[in-house]
Amino acid sequence: MPRGNITVSTISGEAYELTDRNSPDILDPINSVKDHSFLNKVTPQDKGRMAEHWRQYGSGNITPGNDDQAFEQFRDSIHNGDTLVFLQSSELDAAAVNSQVGSSETSTNSQMTAGTESPRVQTTAPSKKRKCADTPEEERVVKKLKKHRAGNQQIKAGDRHWHLPEDKSIDDLPQSDDVGDRLQELTTAAAKKWNKNKNLSINEQEAIQEAIEEKEYWRANLLEKQAKGRWVENQVKKATESMQMNLKWSKRGVDVTDMNTGIKYDILSGTSSNIDLHAKRMSDELFRIITF
Repeated sequence: MPRGNITVSTISGEAYELTDRNSPDILDPINSVKDHSFLNKVTPQDKGRMAEHWRQYGSGNITPGNDDQAFEQFRDSIHNGDTLVFLQSSELDAAAVNSQVGSSETSTNSQMTAGTESPRVQTTAPSKKRKCADTPEEERVVKKLKKHRAGNQQIKAGDRHWHLPEDKSIDDLPQSDDVGDRLQELTTAAAKKWNKNKNLSINEQEAIQEAIEEKEYWRANLLEKQAKGRWVENQVKKATESMQMNLKWSKRGVDVTDMNTGIKYDILSGTSSNIDLHAKRMSDELFRIITF
């Protein structure tokens, strides 16, 4: 099976991530796409990329230059479950984002500059709304990352990653977010200190070992990721308490709320599949995504 992952597109505009089943980046295979009919619509260019990826990382003897044979073996690895598929985006999603923000660009990584004439987006907000000020308002740059089918979306404002519910816009983002910046610093620092040989509890070690013995490697990876997430969050919580930050921590829903501003934060591993899962679970919440 191929190591790592590769993202491919179809002629109808969908983008799919193909990932080794045992990759540590997989949160849960339950979220993978079970309908593999998209393989019949992969663009010729990406079909060639899949073939090259399989020749580099896959198994079996492939005749040099035989893209069809390599592609078919890659296809078989998807059908038999060795490679998992995750939907990343679709042409419909991108169009919905562009329609909402008023941009004519179709790339999910395109940039929007506020406060200029059409077709640039005008995002100057009334005084009652919070504004993002990573750059001066008239030059504010926002990057749209993803539009989910529920209408919620992921936005990058400066270096800050936000989740917006359907009924909110970039005008609802705070002008400054020192608390969030501090949480990100603490989270990054805690994640660098993580050592599974030292920080896993006995119960966590036993659960992971049991999954390995049952050859459920995806579950072992998931359990380790969950354990790391709990440990990192606990370290950040201890640090904020020692700093007497006025935060409310919750075991359900969004992790942290700044009691002074009402801004919410969610601390999580920064894989695309995990961020998407949290966005789907909390589609009606506006929160900043704090990653490690």
